[in-house]
Amino acid sequence: MHRLQLYPNIRVNDNLSEAKLTLHFAGGNPEYRFFPLHELERLVVDFGQSDQVSRLPMKFINNNLVKGIRTSQPPNSQYQRIVIKLANAVKASAVAEQINHRYQIVFSLKNNRAGVSQPQTSQSATEATNKLLSIDSPAEKKLANNSPTPSIYKNLPKGTRQVAVVIDAGHGSKDPGAIGQNGHREKNITMIIARKLKNHLKTDPILRQ
Repeated sequence: MHRLQLYPNIRVNDNLSEAKLTLHFAGGNPEYRFFPLHELERLVVDFGQSDQVSRLPMKFINNNLVKGIRTSQPPNSQYQRIVIKLANAVKASAVAEQINHRYQIVFSLKNNRAGVSQPQTSQSATEATNKLLSIDSPAEKKLANNSPTPSIYKNLPKGTRQVAVVIDAGHGSKDPGAIGQNGHREKNITMIIARKLKNHLKTDPILRQ
């Protein structure tokens, strides 16, 4: 097992579109593995060493890709784990290098949304969908003013049965669905459509909640 020499021997060079993170080892060629976690974007790195990692967490107050580094529960006693907090999802690669009888691992992180000026895209997705689905009917204006909608159930033909209308946005839990080229998430779009449809149906006098 190899002892990982941490900060100041963690070197981070990054901006919003890409980052390089270098970890230095005092021993031989390190064993390591890494994988991403999504929703709250992170890169998890496991090192083959039993000594505990010290001098973490590290936090970066900037608008770049790497937001911070912290320790986490390792998979077993033979490994240590660090978690790299990211501003956006990344494409990650790593290579181990030997320099002057010492080893280092260089992680190259590329923003999957490179070219997007703002990492938060849900607001723009909401605005775009609102424009697409804008309904400016007198009935909806009446709903916005909390005016009651008259019921015409008494005038329905005899033998008419009631039918339940269920609006299913199709996304539960934390599943974001498809993610567009500009970072728009399918889950946000379908939820906006579902809410718009619900409000529109509320204005129909033949329907009731």
